[in-house]
Amino acid sequence: MATKPNSKKRLKTADRKAVLSFYPEKSAYETLKRLSKKTRVPQQAYLREGLDWIIKEKYAKELRP
Repeated sequence: MATKPNSKKRLKTADRKAVLSFYPEKSAYETLKRLSKKTRVPQQAYLREGLDWIIKEKYAKELRP
């Protein structure tokens, strides 16, 4: 009798990631690729860090209630 493989548990709503597309300038993209290759840190990690910085630091005043 065959057994059913373990199914992946669904991520909680808070753990889900949103899909976001944007189109950077070619020079910025090339720089990001070089940085990622040199440091072995995924490009997405740098993009998430940059987005967090924009929200928490640069535009924090505009987001206050």
